[in-house]
Amino acid sequence: QMRNLKRALSLALALVMVVSMMVVGAGAVSVDDFSDADQIVNQEAVTVLATLNVINGKDDGTYDPTGTVTRAEMAKMICVILNGGSDPVLGESVTDSYTDTSSHWAKAYIEYCTTLGIVAGKGDGTFDPNGNVTVSEAAKMVLVALGYNAAIEGYTGGNWQINVDARANPLGLYDDMSYANTNSALTRDNAAQMLYNALDCDMVEYEYVFTSDSNTISTSTQLKSDSTLGTLLEEKFDAVKVEGIVVANEVANLNTSGSLDTERTRILVTNYEDQEYYGAAANDDGIYTRTVDFSVTTGMNELGRKVFFYVEKESTSTNAEVLGSVILSDENRVVTSYSADPFTDVADDNNLDLVTSGDEATQVARNYNNAEDIDDNAQEYDEKTVKGTEKIFIDNDDDSEVEYIIVNTYRFGKVTSYVSSGDGSITVNYGTDGTFTADDADDVVGFEDVSRDDYVIAIEIGGRIHVNVAETMVGTLEAYKEDGGIVTLTVDGTDYSTTFVQGYDGGSDDIKDANTYGETYLNNEATFYLTVGGYVAAVGETDESAYRYALVLASGNTGLEDRVRVALSDGTIGTYDISSNSDYDADGAGTDDAQVGT
Repeated sequence: QMRNLKRALSLALALVMVVSMMVVGAGAVSVDDFSDADQIVNQEAVTVLATLNVINGKDDGTYDPTGTVTRAEMAKMICVILNGGSDPVLGESVTDSYTDTSSHWAKAYIEYCTTLGIVAGKGDGTFDPNGNVTVSEAAKMVLVALGYNAAIEGYTGGNWQINVDARANPLGLYDDMSYANTNSALTRDNAAQMLYNALDCDMVEYEYVFTSDSNTISTSTQLKSDSTLGTLLEEKFDAVKVEGIVVANEVANLNTSGSLDTERTRILVTNYEDQEYYGAAANDDGIYTRTVDFSVTTGMNELGRKVFFYVEKESTSTNAEVLGSVILSDENRVVTSYSADPFTDVADDNNLDLVTSGDEATQVARNYNNAEDIDDNAQEYDEKTVKGTEKIFIDNDDDSEVEYIIVNTYRFGKVTSYVSSGDGSITVNYGTDGTFTADDADDVVGFEDVSRDDYVIAIEIGGRIHVNVAETMVGTLEAYKEDGGIVTLTVDGTDYSTTFVQGYDGGSDDIKDANTYGETYLNNEATFYLTVGGYVAAVGETDESAYRYALVLASGNTGLEDRVRVALSDGTIGTYDISSNSDYDADGAGTDDAQVGT
């Protein structure tokens, strides 16, 4: 419905006003950028504010969600709200309304709010600018910003708090906030949530009502019941919310091969509501859908997912001015599997449904490119269910139907060529299947993080090579099991499956495909190379054992025992007696496990 769609537009812009209160540092654009993100309860609200560069946290990288907001800070926020998101130019008052604000930094804001009836002080001639603002005090300020008249609505006098709460609760200002009661100090976490809620509230206006009897005519004012005003976001900031599915960006293109230019994102927009404005056709539900390129940056984790962001209302679909960044919708449900199970089994195990025909058919894309209907992609999808391949199932509207399956084949490889001079170049050998090669470092994500001879995990997405040094662990192989082609290695008491994705098999290196690393190597300490999903791709000797050798320079017999002079792997030379239980012969012949004693 149109009204619900309008309500969905809210959230963001007005929060530019919070800059004065909350912006202390710079750089954060998402809740995840704060070092104390796990302590933030109202994550979506803070994310919206942060992505609009409204809340950037503190100098130490925290957001400080439990920190409190002062009365002066709240007064400035309201002034900025009423000025459409900009810091208003305010003059100096001739007479101070309060005894404790004459030299305060927020004096002009406080006086402005006093004039409009937004604040009225403590009743003893003071304002207490550095005192904590309570939940109900902040709500009163927000209500007046929405257009409610403090005097008419009873937001002054002895029962002001009761009247404020009676209005704030049904409007939803207190939704998703946590506090003991409305006398509690407003925390930074709750401030974000209250403002987030406020932007979805309609603004109000009053009308005069005339009454008369035989002798007199009188007037009164009351709220209009048929107000046509929009939300706070629409009325004060002239902005709208856009939501849709990311189908292409600078990383990859789900519709074709390649990718878009830097800082462009193609979005299948699902909430256009004005055909003339957006140039789109409505579906049976009255919803306008159109694919549009926006000047905004997204990454791999947004592809195939539902997102939302904000644009200036007066811009067109082709040159929309994007405000802030893209935010992932909480309607996305994502399941990742690395097993060899068919798609249908993975879906069933996670209460998901695959749509195998029609316009809404589940799309399957390899390495984020060239999505096709699932019914066009091999009967049992054998080539996509290799153990160790990453398979991402995306339900982007939380209806249990999978819109996209992204199948990513990450290879274990070795950097066999690496040139950092000039444009740079790299070659990654991933076994008999071939190589990844780039003649320009700009075509490699992670180029500066690797070097020649590194063992890496690599994949080609959108025409660019993504490469990372392979994660390793050192441990002792305690057991080896093969069952139906599935290999399990037990390393230091933990079971690990091996990947079946073809990768670098060692060549002349002291490294072996994990699937061939059998019982011959039991009880040996080794380095295990892991690929995506925690699967073992290859096994090599540890640094200590790989170079545990000695070159015999001379040998002889003392009459009692054999003696050798050797050059060790660290470059030193030593003379050693061979123990009597050794199979080593003084002439250099003998078994590989000869024991050397001093």
